[in-house]
Amino acid sequence: MIWVGRLCVIVIFIIASVLAMNPSSKVLELVSYAWAGFGGVFSPVILFTLYKKDLHWKNSIGIYDNSNNNSYYLEKQVD
Repeated sequence: MIWVGRLCVIVIFIIASVLAMNPSSKVLELVSYAWAGFGGVFSPVILFTLYKKDLHWKNSIGIYDNSNNNSYYLEKQVD
């Protein structure tokens, strides 16, 4: 089973390398949007937990949900 896992990693590496060498590929753009969304949604929660000791978990979910909705509306440009 270990060799099957290693072989799968090598195959995925080769496929990723071929995709990365193609300059017209949209993979980099897709990944950059994913990381921007991830940072935009979770950064406020992380900053609030660093500076506010009595932050409740329900507040964290509210901050996450609000950031997620804002990211969605900014992407879709809904008025």
